Amino acid sequence: MNLFLVAASQMFSAATPTYLFGRLAMLFESQPNFIGEATALALQVIAVLYMIVVFGLGYAWERRKQV
Repeated sequence: MNLFLVAASQMFSAATPTYLFGRLAMLFESQPNFIGEATALALQVIAVLYMIVVFGLGYAWERRKQV
């Protein structure tokens, strides 16, 4: 078991994508330092992409261990 991947997957529910990528999501708003619907939607998309990356890394880790 890869402890980094275990921790990264548990951080999804602790709003880690918001902490890591919150400023990136705010770039989709027309006004600076404003959090609206575009920011919320961007955060949801970023969070899903984050989880897909973590899942892909876990899948690749297991495939590498089998070979």
